[in-house]
Amino acid sequence: MPGWGARCWLVMGPLLSLACAVDFDRHFVGADPDCVCAPQAPAGWEGPIALASVAETCEESARTDVDWCGPCACDDEGASCGAGELTFAEPGCAVAGEIAATGTGDCVELGVSGGLESVRGAPGQVNQGCSPSGGGRSQIHFCALLMTPDCSDAELCAPQGATVCVHRVGEWPCDAPFVEQSFFGTEPATACEPCACEPGAENCVGVTTLFLSDACTGDGQTVTHDGSTCTTLTETPSSARHELGGVTCQPTGGRPQGAEVGTLCCIP
Repeated sequence: MPGWGARCWLVMGPLLSLACAVDFDRHFVGADPDCVCAPQAPAGWEGPIALASVAETCEESARTDVDWCGPCACDDEGASCGAGELTFAEPGCAVAGEIAATGTGDCVELGVSGGLESVRGAPGQVNQGCSPSGGGRSQIHFCALLMTPDCSDAELCAPQGATVCVHRVGEWPCDAPFVEQSFFGTEPATACEPCACEPGAENCVGVTTLFLSDACTGDGQTVTHDGSTCTTLTETPSSARHELGGVTCQPTGGRPQGAEVGTLCCIP
């Protein structure tokens, strides 16, 4: 690996200046001297930068200090759904006839009248949602990356193990490879919103298998509990077995309070 003397680094963010002859060990204090080449920032974004805590500092003239709200996450362990109902109807599910419960995995007898020729499954209810985690306010550094001969003209050098990110004022979605989203204050923030979890668009979409026998034996016909699909019945079923759907969650919150919001997108 060539020496780091007489290299250049580009200061991102409000400094917007170019300095040279910077030693790597001085630029990234205590960092592994091996270089990881980071991709350029997408159009409209600043960076890439290396994310560092106050304990992992980089040279003062090459960093921007910000109040950061750590990324929010949702843990679906323990999240659960109830069973969805079946609505048996006339052809095309145009006129509802009878509603039947499906149970939660056991074989159930339906007791549906003959002559009903279609069925639609409703999603189950969320019994237990996801648990939020992450977030919290801390001060971090946006550390400018080095320009070195070891990386192409389209890349900058980050130390081994560094979290490489791009940033932008306002709230923006993250795109590959910078897909991990969090938020920061463009000025000192008073606090961060607590993290929360919102249900996904397709929660508790289970599947019921309908059987002609009264003991869930033989060939079956499946019904998806998405609330919209109308299934034409081959014959009037006598029993059913339901497979519960799962819970999906989208993390929310984690935005700075008392300051304009900026978006940080990092490579996981």
